[in-house]
Amino acid sequence: MREKHPAHPCSSPHSIFRPCAGLQISCDVFAAGYPFIEEEVEYCCGEYCRSVKDMLSLRMRLAYINSEAAKEAVPRVADIMAEKLGQLLAEIQPRVKSG
Repeated sequence: MREKHPAHPCSSPHSIFRPCAGLQISCDVFAAGYPFIEEEVEYCCGEYCRSVKDMLSLRMRLAYINSEAAKEAVPRVADIMAEKLGQLLAEIQPRVKSG
């Protein structure tokens, strides 16, 4: 199933390794058995994705592939989006107030 690297501190059943230019990068998975990683959720928030429904159905299509896996992923995806969108709002608000 998933590769585990015994020396890596993030080796867990909820991590996968993806090769990148000869390096192994650890990525946290939010839907077990599917290749969607948390960093993709953060990236999509910067690309104007503003709802969990949009993220799981239109951006990642997990809701169409496996609706039960999508339902299980909702709390984690919502947490990631809230954190990321909160940071984006914190960056935007001073610009809006200053004109």
